[in-house]
Amino acid sequence: MKKIPSIILASALAMTMGCSSTDTSSDTTTTSTAETSASDTTAAPVSTAAGARGTGISSTDMSDAAFLIEAASSGLMEVELGELAAKTAMDPEVKKFGQMMVDHHTKANEELNAVAAAMNVELPTVLNQMHREMADKLKVKTGKSFDEAYMDLMEKAHKRDIDMFVAKTTSAENSAVKDFAVRTLPVLRSHLEMANQIEDTVD
Repeated sequence: MKKIPSIILASALAMTMGCSSTDTSSDTTTTSTAETSASDTTAAPVSTAAGARGTGISSTDMSDAAFLIEAASSGLMEVELGELAAKTAMDPEVKKFGQMMVDHHTKANEELNAVAAAMNVELPTVLNQMHREMADKLKVKTGKSFDEAYMDLMEKAHKRDIDMFVAKTTSAENSAVKDFAVRTLPVLRSHLEMANQIEDTVD
């Protein structure tokens, strides 16, 4: 019997090991994906930790839970600053707008809480970092400077909220989240329109 050259044996062994390695990698990837999918479906309360810092997520990429947490912080800010404006603003229209923010966003916050509770999402009870910084910058203002800064903030805040709510009218996975976004969006748009008008008069 002729001896098989050692180089041929080595090549054959290398090919066998290569095929074995590829199959193992494929099995590992499949298992990892399955484990990830399983963990994603676990029903557990969603933490507000991310919301406390501000999401930093594009409104189009935001999950339903992240949207609810961000909207809750924004709603808390609207009520807090609305109360401040109703008490301290100089312009009567700014005072009236501030009170309207308190009334409308208190109602919206209650609806939001109901949606979140049904989804087992824990909402924040304090402002996230971004909204806290916005509020703190306004609170040092007085007189006409306060009126101008408040209305400017209301424009910016409502534009950002409208972007989030528009995205959720089409991208929400939960029907209750979509319904909430659809119901609330016209109110936010009316707030922005009024804020634009009043901001022009106080500048």
